[in-house]
Amino acid sequence: LKAECKGSSQISCGLLVKINRAVIKDLAKFLKDKFNVYLTSISVIHEPQGSSKATILYCYKSFAFDYNFNLYIQVEIGKAIHVISSISELFPAALSFEQRISNTENINFVRTEKKVDRSIFCNPYSIYPQNVEINLLPSGIFNNIHANNFYFEFEAKNGVIKHISLKDGWLHKKILNKLNSVDLKSACDLIEKIDPLSNVHFKLGLVLCLEELLSIDTSPKVNYIRVLLAELERINNHLVWFANLFDLINYSRTFVLLYEDWIKLGKIFESISNDRFLTQAIVLGSSIDILSKDAYNLRQSLKALINHAFQAIHRDLYQGYTKKELNCGTLSMEEALLLGVSGPNLRGTGYPFDVRYFDSYLNYIKHETSQVWNVVAFDGGNGFSRAQVRLFEIQQSLKICDYILDSLTFYERPVSSEEIKWKKLKIPSDKNIIRHLESPKGLLTVGIKTFKSKSKRSDYQMFIVPPSLANYYALDSKILLNEKIGLIPLIIHSFDLSFLNLDL
Repeated sequence: LKAECKGSSQISCGLLVKINRAVIKDLAKFLKDKFNVYLTSISVIHEPQGSSKATILYCYKSFAFDYNFNLYIQVEIGKAIHVISSISELFPAALSFEQRISNTENINFVRTEKKVDRSIFCNPYSIYPQNVEINLLPSGIFNNIHANNFYFEFEAKNGVIKHISLKDGWLHKKILNKLNSVDLKSACDLIEKIDPLSNVHFKLGLVLCLEELLSIDTSPKVNYIRVLLAELERINNHLVWFANLFDLINYSRTFVLLYEDWIKLGKIFESISNDRFLTQAIVLGSSIDILSKDAYNLRQSLKALINHAFQAIHRDLYQGYTKKELNCGTLSMEEALLLGVSGPNLRGTGYPFDVRYFDSYLNYIKHETSQVWNVVAFDGGNGFSRAQVRLFEIQQSLKICDYILDSLTFYERPVSSEEIKWKKLKIPSDKNIIRHLESPKGLLTVGIKTFKSKSKRSDYQMFIVPPSLANYYALDSKILLNEKIGLIPLIIHSFDLSFLNLDL
């Protein structure tokens, strides 16, 4: 066993194993109870396609002593890496415990020569993203596009955070600059590239602004299909969020189940729009069409799939262990309102604000649609409350989708296929239009301002305020302070941040 000393305050050591993707919370609990060692991150070093086995790096931290140290599952002897066959070689007291969980959880320890990147030995107060090849996160805190960045630096005392330094601006996508330097048609295509899990809402926000600006009317069927697409995206986002939650707390069976359901949901999306993330499903003045003969089958398959996922999430979310794990990152209703937090993070404090209801757009509170869904809110203000909101929002979104698809079953008139002639559009000057939407992550604001340029033609400027922006800075102002370092991944995940949105 090799220990690396980096000054008097840090020790890093490790042990690498090859292991099935299995439930390992019992092993983590053993290390926590016996040695005050906490699991903080999991990285997949190698996972062959189509295989259930993977080489995984588990990173543990201990705050039991006067110094802090990282424990990686890796042993290095001389120039070669030799992997031990049992965790009990490192902790002899774990032998009987390990044998029991090996039998019940199908965990196998085998030797491997795979060498681990030395960069994993990092500052114990810097959280770095997981690099999982089965990557369910198209955006967010653990996205592999951020693999070389450290977002949060902490000063801690006895393992409790006392000061936070946030970092942003690392992506430099400059989407806003590009939006304001291209024509309107290109802007509509570009805005869909901001966030794969919210592209319907980003596109919808811009399209609604342009339709108001250009006085373009849409048919009732188009409005209903847009509501359907928005709620399908909300379900998709929350399903991804829960899959990653259960992966974080090592409910691997539930993670795999939700991952499989997410793949099936993607196939449903492809069947109606030819795209996994519903790209190009909404266009200026129109949307994709869903014919009456297809609506019935879509309704049945969607209900079966989402109800299956809902039941699995509900079962494991309301276990005592899960509720205890998520009792962190507490935010009061007053603090949330003061910090500008929105979406499930705000409703998780008990404040039932939802843009779809209070500043309605499309058909959310028109006709019978208003009777089939409710705004979901839970008291508590912690990670568990935020999870409850997302769980039952899946249920409410399914009710909306079910109602719309049932209505479309009897709607024979197709959506018009006539395309907008972009070159013939005349943009009025001196207009300022703002639209607010309830995206899956919270309040999304999209606006466009027009004015006369020196060339005697109308010009425009767009702006976007994504929900992750206010939610991100709430972490710095309140959420992470006085929390244990080992809880950081769960707290950050509970806020459903999209780092792709923070440097537009």
